[in-house]
Formats: sequence, C-alpha cells, structure tokens
Amino acid sequence: MFVIQTKDDTPVYIQLQHQVLDYIALGILRKDDQLPSVRTLSKELGINPNTVAKAYSNLEMQGYVYTVPAKGVFVKSENVTDLVYEHKLEELKTKMADCKNVGIKKEKILEVVNKVYKEDDGYAKG
Repeated sequence: MFVIQTKDDTPVYIQLQHQVLDYIALGILRKDDQLPSVRTLSKELGINPNTVAKAYSNLEMQGYVYTVPAKGVFVKSENVTDLVYEHKLEELKTKMADCKNVGIKKEKILEVVNKVYKEDDGYAKG
C-alpha cells in the first residue's frame, strides 16, 4: 500500500505522512480504519521503525489519526477529510508561491490547472 521513493529528496517520514493523507482524501482510508503497525510497515518498506513512528506521531499531532494503546493507530473520525483538503490546499499554495517567485505567470499556472482537471474529467488526454 505504501511506497517509498528512494530517489526523492523528501524525507521518508514525510513521504509516509503524505501517502496517508492522500489515501484519506481518496477514501481509501476512512474514519476508524487501522493503519499498519509500526513494526509491520517498517519491515515491509525496509526502513527504521522510528521513521514510521515519527510519521504516525506527526499525523496524530496534526489531528489526522489517533492511537489506542496496545491496539494501533487509526484514522480519526472527526472531519479528517476536511483537514486533508486544507492541508493539500496549503501545499498547493506553497507550490504556487514557489512558481510565482521564479517568474511563472498566473496564466501559465491556470493552463496547468485546467489541463489537469480536463484530463481528470476525461475531456482531453495528452
């Protein structure tokens, strides 16, 4: 379910956090679904258990998951989808600010947005 991109400069724990949030936003993970245990996920991905624990801890501090002692980590039931959407919009805002700072014009960004949404709607491919 989770995949680590070794050629990505993004720290592994952040990659895991983003994937959990993506799965929540897509409805793959729903309220009260249990995440893989720290031990299981670290073994599957071949990473240090502390890395998984850090990702889960950060997600819990941000309000996306909760921990039940001796049971595991679960997707939080309270408006978690709204929190994920807000998080994704903040990420988008940061990326757009980066684009603006290097001189990419608003019109070009809107072209990309329109292209992505048209591709998702099945109107245009390629």
